Amino acid sequence: AGEFAWEQLQEAVLAHNSLHSLDHSLSLLPNLKILDLSHCELEDASALEYLPTVSLLDLSHNQLRLLPRLSPTATYSLIVLIANNNLFSHISGLHEMNNIEELDLRDNVLSLKEALSPIGALPHIRVLKISGNPITWDLNYRSQIIRQLNPATANHKVVFDDVPLTGQEYDEVGMHAVPAGSSYSPELLSSLSSLCSPVNPISPAHGLISQPL
Repeated sequence: AGEFAWEQLQEAVLAHNSLHSLDHSLSLLPNLKILDLSHCELEDASALEYLPTVSLLDLSHNQLRLLPRLSPTATYSLIVLIANNNLFSHISGLHEMNNIEELDLRDNVLSLKEALSPIGALPHIRVLKISGNPITWDLNYRSQIIRQLNPATANHKVVFDDVPLTGQEYDEVGMHAVPAGSSYSPELLSSLSSLCSPVNPISPAHGLISQPL
């Protein structure tokens, strides 16, 4: 295909390829809106910064530990981020993607409620999924996370882990939200990063949760 065809491409499905990492060739896709990189054994997705207009990004089922930094324009264009089944112990950088409406973080290693604080910068979130993370082992996790949502989310329907918010939960929205644009302190980021080392990612087998009978 010629260069013109690449420039016009708006959707790319690269799922189930052993890519491991990405490179600057993504800069050949300036109009790409939808990108599926699921099941690609990715450990590094930093080259996504070359995409200026992506609106749906699927990074699920990889080996990523860090959310990718997006271009300044993509932080506004991104609407759906699917990042389940990775190794995220924190979501540093998410606070910059403040137009996200659907966020899937299931089955990562998010362990502390503070790790979810960047969601307070997402006023348009409508679908949030975090099941399968260690934080959900706390019976009160739902209330803890809802209180960190941006106060503006109380003005529209929100579905959290496949269950719509109740009237009582809407009353709790934003009670503990961080100011828009805030991220982790250096101390907290260091602490969260240490929870998932390359050798010993968090798991129930490490004694952090009792095993079912």
